[in-house]
Amino acid sequence: MKEGRPEGPVSLDAADLPRGLRDRVLLLDGVGSTQDEARRLAGPAPLYVVAETQSAGRGRRRRRWVSGRGGIWLTCVAPPRWRSLHVYACCASLAVLDSLEGLGVRGSIKWPNDILVDGRKVCGILTEAEFSGERLDFVLVGVGLNVNNAVEGVRGDYVPASVASVLGGPVDRGRLLAELVTRMEGLLLHGDERALLADYAGRCGTIGSRVRVDPGDGEITGVATGIGEDGSLLLDVDGRTVRVLSGDALYLR
Repeated sequence: MKEGRPEGPVSLDAADLPRGLRDRVLLLDGVGSTQDEARRLAGPAPLYVVAETQSAGRGRRRRRWVSGRGGIWLTCVAPPRWRSLHVYACCASLAVLDSLEGLGVRGSIKWPNDILVDGRKVCGILTEAEFSGERLDFVLVGVGLNVNNAVEGVRGDYVPASVASVLGGPVDRGRLLAELVTRMEGLLLHGDERALLADYAGRCGTIGSRVRVDPGDGEITGVATGIGEDGSLLLDVDGRTVRVLSGDALYLR
């Protein structure tokens, strides 16, 4: 499937997907949010909900996520293999990086859940857990990947980019979606927790960088030295180690 221009509206086609996944990948034209739709439809996991557009797409801290035609907007209903949401985010981050590398695009992870290419944001990841009492029922793993969609005018801490803008031409979204879903499936069902955490840390560009993080109760500035097993960012702040469990890391020059 070829798309004629970066913001082209060509629809995704189930024929691009591996046969073993077609009955578990729901392709929709437009939804409010793939997270909400996946939660509503949740059945035997993994289930993938993919939309051409979202009118109420959201990222972390319920920030609006612009989701026009030409991108890949998906949510996976993942089975409850791990208690830590960070491990599910690892699966999505690594699947995105590996899928992009198949196109010749090298990216890195910006803690906690963004993918940057040459310092520009091409992808965001959102994880949400669903519980029945103390029992974890499933985890929603959302991926918003700018592929052939227009990103001009999108605001954020980092300049946005699309895969098409990085490569200088449109990308076959069907094949990229198939690669991404296949990789996510393998990691979510068969990934080893320790190996996933180690791979994430090794591909996290935040480590070694001086950053400012706002966990919600005041900004912290320091040098990122590692990632904890719980997904926390370890910061060296004036010679002492500070563990940050959540927040947005802004790279400082």
